[in-house]
Amino acid sequence: MREQIQELYNKFHGQDVFIVAGGYSVETTNMDYLQDKNTIAINDSYKLLPNATALLWCDSSWYGRESKELDQHKTRLRFHPRHHGATHIKNDILASGGATVLHRSSDYGFDPNIDNVCGNNGGVQCLNFVINLGAKRIYLVGFDMRDNPLKRGQTHWHNYHTLTVKDDTYSRLFVPSMVSLDKEVRRLRLDVEIINCSRTSALSCFKKKVIKELVL
Repeated sequence: MREQIQELYNKFHGQDVFIVAGGYSVETTNMDYLQDKNTIAINDSYKLLPNATALLWCDSSWYGRESKELDQHKTRLRFHPRHHGATHIKNDILASGGATVLHRSSDYGFDPNIDNVCGNNGGVQCLNFVINLGAKRIYLVGFDMRDNPLKRGQTHWHNYHTLTVKDDTYSRLFVPSMVSLDKEVRRLRLDVEIINCSRTSALSCFKKKVIKELVL
């Protein structure tokens, strides 16, 4: 394994891991509870987790916008899925921000290769990666995959995105990608438990559970 992957594998293998995405339910999540947990923050959620174990982003332009602040984050375990990552992987070349490149092999399904991920969005890609790292139990935080039912039009806990997510993006693209990963994980009978911590999430493929310590 490449260095950063090996280090994160050693931390996550056989452990509980929390993946923190950008959904609206993060607004009602007690981040203090996560500060001493195994966590991986997707995109802007690094702002809420100064002690995040690892960071992951899938958009190079996002890093360009965030680079000055992101470079101050103390974790050096950073990962960047991209379509054309073969050269980076073969030669162990880091991407911008010191990120280890993962090859995005498909928009759907699950890829068991530790260097690869599937998915058409960062949440699915990150989940694929953490499963490959051997986590025993994975908690999904901020994986709402829909508009906030209490605040029409709100999809994220922040307003940093420059592009608005269209109404059908989740139902047409993101949710099916996650469902396809779940089906493949079940087919392979992988020994991992995935728990969705968002009660109002549009994802129904994973069991939902309220972690009382996580709720503000």
